[in-house]
Amino acid sequence: MRPTAEEITKLAMELDDGDRLRVAEELVVSVNPTTAWWDAWTAEAERRYQRLQSGEDRGLTSEEFWSDEE
Repeated sequence: MRPTAEEITKLAMELDDGDRLRVAEELVVSVNPTTAWWDAWTAEAERRYQRLQSGEDRGLTSEEFWSDEE
């Protein structure tokens, strides 16, 4: 009998951060074997980083981030 997603998740959560990240990356890639999604995500992250660096976007304070207000 194959393990359930819940069982696998429970086991994965016992891993250290680095191993969990590696498992997560492998799972994501297995769903979409192309790297187009990764390239798009990386490009978006770079655009956001550049906006923060240039001052065009100030980002959020931790209070703003965790606030329930939109």
